[in-house]
Amino acid sequence: MLRPPCQGRTTRQGSFGECFMRILALAAMLGLLCLPQAGHAQDKAAANPEASKAGAKLPSPEQSAAMAKSARDKAEALERARDRRVRQISKGICSGC
Repeated sequence: MLRPPCQGRTTRQGSFGECFMRILALAAMLGLLCLPQAGHAQDKAAANPEASKAGAKLPSPEQSAAMAKSARDKAEALERARDRRVRQISKGICSGC
């Protein structure tokens, strides 16, 4: 006769922890069993990557340079904003050397 894993063990100390660990181990095993199936599903979705590459058009050198310049400008603006915030915070903290 099989009994549920969490019943009939209330007299022993630590029975709740034991029950919790069994449930946690069961959940971990089920999760590990499902992971390989998810990987196979992703492989089937990307089975033909050449078809998607053929439809993609590469940008011209001018477009590429423009995209690189805009990314560089954006990064510099973010860095200036971060530096401004750091200086503003450090003014309130720093009392001078």
